[in-house]
Amino acid sequence: MIRLLLIVFTFPFFADGQVNFITSNLPIVVINTIGQTIVDDPRIVCDMGIIDNGFGFINSINDPFNNYNGKISIEYRGSQSQSFPKKSYALETQDSIGNNNNVSLLGMPVENDWILYAPYSDKSLMRNFLTFDLGRKMGNYSPRTVYCELVVNGDYKGIYILMEKIKSSRFLIPIFSLIIFVIGSMYMGWATPTEAASFGVVGGLTLATLQGSLNLKTFLASLIGATKTSCMIAFILAGGAFLTLSMGFTGLPRFIAEWIGSLGLSNFQLLMCLMVFYIVLGCFLDGISSIVLTMAVIEPMIRDAGINVIWFGIYLTVLVEMAQITPPVGFNLFVLQGMTKHEMLFLAKSALPMFLMMVVMVFILIAFPELATYLPSTIRGPGPG
Repeated sequence: MIRLLLIVFTFPFFADGQVNFITSNLPIVVINTIGQTIVDDPRIVCDMGIIDNGFGFINSINDPFNNYNGKISIEYRGSQSQSFPKKSYALETQDSIGNNNNVSLLGMPVENDWILYAPYSDKSLMRNFLTFDLGRKMGNYSPRTVYCELVVNGDYKGIYILMEKIKSSRFLIPIFSLIIFVIGSMYMGWATPTEAASFGVVGGLTLATLQGSLNLKTFLASLIGATKTSCMIAFILAGGAFLTLSMGFTGLPRFIAEWIGSLGLSNFQLLMCLMVFYIVLGCFLDGISSIVLTMAVIEPMIRDAGINVIWFGIYLTVLVEMAQITPPVGFNLFVLQGMTKHEMLFLAKSALPMFLMMVVMVFILIAFPELATYLPSTIRGPGPG
């Protein structure tokens, strides 16, 4: 934050009037187009160097290039923004023969596609930078960003933001294909859920091999990560098992289920009571325990009410998933806390929109029960005869 304030109050927003640019506490990006003019399309091939002496040190335009010194292809970026005096650029780092050159610029991950973003319409120079930064801190993907000074052919252009380029969705096709294959293998009857999980592991390793990211280091890191996560989940389940045992001794879940059955409610009223019941129960028990402790009472009640058992199973699954994200003993919240190190209150607030979406989903299932029964009806085996 201190560095951000220095940027805003120490440096000019635009290059107008500052022609003797020499030093800065920001990294300096120097582009030499070798007599060419940068246009929207096509890209031109030219030279780029980056001076970065590290945080706390002054960078001078006369210092040697110590972060990058090589070829790039560059063009203007944007549509309407091209009419601004301060333009954004899209560039690609290349090797000496014009191939993509994956490099790390200013501490960002290795990449070859980059953006020099010109915050011309953002007079604070902070809006997009803070948006991306907050997005990353909330656990979401956002492009990495670094402030820099830009000099093109000796002309100082002002403060820019060097940032990663968000890749096209085509790179997600292999991941989506793997997901479809895993789910499809269960739907088509080719594999049990356990076998489908093994297909997912093999498929993931295959994709990593094809993408060139699988090596001994990454393989061991993934094994250690999976082991840590599995052990964490096992300890949470063990704690839930002790709580389930104590709740079973008290007989409270069964008693409440019997009490709901004795009220003589309509089907809609019954489903609403069960929704509240399982949400509250899920605050203290994991999903499987909630079902095991109550199903002996709930299942006959559902049959007597004439509710489709398959539909109720899907309805109950949604309720259980809702309960998994309700504090203080929301199972999924504990898992996320162990993986992200965020506070439980933060995770509960973040999960609230998902909880409300599932509440809406419950009402949709009640209003349109065919949504829950159609897919299972398509995978039933042939009847007798």
